[in-house]
Amino acid sequence: MLPKSKEPPVQIKRGNVSMKRWRRALWGIVGAFWALGVHAFPIAPYFPLDDNATWGYRIDLGPADAVTRTVLPGTTTVNSVPAKTIAYSSGVIEHYTNDPSEGIRLHRIFAPPQFFGTHCGLLSKTDTLSLPFIHSPSDVPSFPAATGTQSGSVNRVLAPEGPCPPPGAVFTYSGSSTVQGFEVVTVPLGSFQTVRIVSDLTITFVEVSQIVYARTQTLWLASGIGVVKEARTESSEFSTLSETLELTSTNVVRTTADTISFTPATGAAPGSAVSSNIVTITGITAAASVSVTAGTVRINGGAPVSSGTVTNGQTLQVVVTAPGFNATTVANVTVGGVTVPFSVSSAKRARGDYDGNLKSDIFWKYESTGTTFVWKMNGTMIAGTGSPATVGGPGAGWSVQGIGDFNGDGRSDVLWRNSVSGAVVVWLMNV
Repeated sequence: MLPKSKEPPVQIKRGNVSMKRWRRALWGIVGAFWALGVHAFPIAPYFPLDDNATWGYRIDLGPADAVTRTVLPGTTTVNSVPAKTIAYSSGVIEHYTNDPSEGIRLHRIFAPPQFFGTHCGLLSKTDTLSLPFIHSPSDVPSFPAATGTQSGSVNRVLAPEGPCPPPGAVFTYSGSSTVQGFEVVTVPLGSFQTVRIVSDLTITFVEVSQIVYARTQTLWLASGIGVVKEARTESSEFSTLSETLELTSTNVVRTTADTISFTPATGAAPGSAVSSNIVTITGITAAASVSVTAGTVRINGGAPVSSGTVTNGQTLQVVVTAPGFNATTVANVTVGGVTVPFSVSSAKRARGDYDGNLKSDIFWKYESTGTTFVWKMNGTMIAGTGSPATVGGPGAGWSVQGIGDFNGDGRSDVLWRNSVSGAVVVWLMNV
């Protein structure tokens, strides 16, 4: 049995290296799909384990606090399966599997020397979890998705060998993890669409029913990148630590932006320049190429161009020239290999639109004098008036035979016919 320490628990301060090393143990890495709906989606893309992948994080304990983690080449056999090894700049080493059919599982954690009380002193620690701790199932059907209560045995090895732990000591773990939903988060590297996961884990010394380690953790993970933010509180017999990590750098290249969309424009005046809604690019870790067909694009508020590059956090706005009446032009914008449309539909011709503002107007002819008059309308309101010409009084024989845009300028024209002479005249209108 481990002797009880007489030292009271202490709150870890910035600069206490041993606890900061231990806090990097037991990272709960999960993945999730950025989408609503009931269809199951795969977890694996949310925690890449490619050889030599590296992530750097800022820690909120102070400006000098930071940690990096790197996926080492090859595998290590743990629990009879080949696991990937993640090495931390603090000295912590973790072993994971990320099998598309089993989900993301934590198998083993090594922590460099930390304080275990005056009886045990400074000891490094290796905890092998059997069964491995499941951070998330392989497929998530919907939000929230919980793994349920998990438990297993822990093979704890402390070094150098000594009285701690005593021969035959038995340790177990219990915990759970829940994929809660989605959220856009901003970290030093930029903004990312993420899935938020909350987990808890405790390790217990069975003989004395003593919890020797406990932690709660919230993770924000981005597809193709991994953990971009983490908030954690953890405690042992001797200390407690709360801190937040935020992604500052990575060599994991992702040029496929998070989902963007452009709202279709309708009722545009033919020939006018129509600008889309402004979208902010998130979710990329390197510059992505941008190109557009049937239009141009403003990158981060710049002049319209047909192609260029965009970085995380910059904006895009598409500009399209509206087509002729009752037609649609679709500009296809490609960002990092993903194409998104922006459609512009022009207005339908308004019958009797004599001033070309896409609103019908009212054409009057006074039979007693032959005077013509136009009310330029805005709904039911008269926005203006005009008097094109006089066609003569009674007996002159002129009457309106039709209304149409005879010269294609977007304004309705007037077709006259004289019933006496048979003459036909077109007034090209612009009142």
